Amino acid sequence: MAQLMGTIRQDQNKAFENQVVTVLTQAGMPVTAPSVKQIAGHRLVSGSGADLGDIDAIALDPASKIIIIAEAKDSELARTPAELSNEATDLVTGGKSAAAKLSRRTDWVQGNMALVLRHFKVPGSQAGWRVLPVMVTSRSLVSPRVIEASIPVVALTELQAWVAKNRRSPARQRRR
Repeated sequence: MAQLMGTIRQDQNKAFENQVVTVLTQAGMPVTAPSVKQIAGHRLVSGSGADLGDIDAIALDPASKIIIIAEAKDSELARTPAELSNEATDLVTGGKSAAAKLSRRTDWVQGNMALVLRHFKVPGSQAGWRVLPVMVTSRSLVSPRVIEASIPVVALTELQAWVAKNRRSPARQRRR
């Protein structure tokens, strides 16, 4: 029974990753992909050789030179203080949190820009690209509102607006 429940949960997680990719596409990101395990034949590994896992969703926009690295979290609603604490630990605090893992994957993408652009057949220079990490949740969560997260945590329903805001150039964002 536990194995069946695990399989069902994995299927739900993959479906949510695909939803994130769909929203990124609808937000105007012309190049998208779910569940990226390798880039140009290279696994995502740290400098010490540790496996960094896969990128749940990636989106590239050659016009604005941004790459969005999304961690998809199809989460349950925390109802008790203990559940809220677990949600915060799993999502945003500590070296094993989703934020820490996503940060390491983001660093890998930044450090391997030539491979990333080649893999997704994006021509042109590596110069000027910004890599933006985001954790996308299936619902608006409490923990990122009470604990400061190093990486934005955005509900799926807010993802299009977040992408639109971040596709603007950094200079235009500062002027407002």
